[in-house]
Amino acid sequence: ATSSGGTPALNNFPLAQDIAVFDNTGSVTGNITIDDTWNIGTVDMSARTSAMTMTGTSGFNIYIDWKFGTGVSFSGTGQLSFKGRSAQTITSNGITFTCSIFISSFGTTVTLLDALTSSSTFGSPLYLYAGTFDTGNYAVTLSSSTNSGFYSGSNSFTRTLALGSSTLTLAGSGVNAWNINATNLTITGTGTISMTSASAKTFTGANIAYT
Repeated sequence: ATSSGGTPALNNFPLAQDIAVFDNTGSVTGNITIDDTWNIGTVDMSARTSAMTMTGTSGFNIYIDWKFGTGVSFSGTGQLSFKGRSAQTITSNGITFTCSIFISSFGTTVTLLDALTSSSTFGSPLYLYAGTFDTGNYAVTLSSSTNSGFYSGSNSFTRTLALGSSTLTLAGSGVNAWNINATNLTITGTGTISMTSASAKTFTGANIAYT
């Protein structure tokens, strides 16, 4: 529907320039399945305090913002890709992303508005492909114990990890716990990279100094 409480119609499906709003509906539960690689501007569930489940194995492209609500249960495993060409934001509202987060925002910034946790075991929980990922000084936790963690490599696109004063916690082990290509990559801030796994792990820093 084009307004809250309005009449739904297939022709109103949100596109890359639109905002898809999930209203709060009191005690009414809802189930959303991501069944294809949709391109949507903003997904706004911020008002949702009543139960709603979002799931799916297909990738999902976001061109503006992503806003979870406290009543959302998220179990999607398809890659969530941020592909905007103007500033984007992510609001977690305490909800864990079970999918990998792919930053491909050429020439612009994706900024966290609160702490972010990804438990994805499907590829790298956080992949910086292009543009800037700004933690907003909030904690970032990649809680999967597999050998995936933070990845930013295999290309020479301009990329910036704006770590600020955040702690970026990596629970993964193996060769991809932290794996970056330093070409055209800048890391700013005074934050902490914390690798917590007791298993063997590799820090591929590409000559970027760390303490």
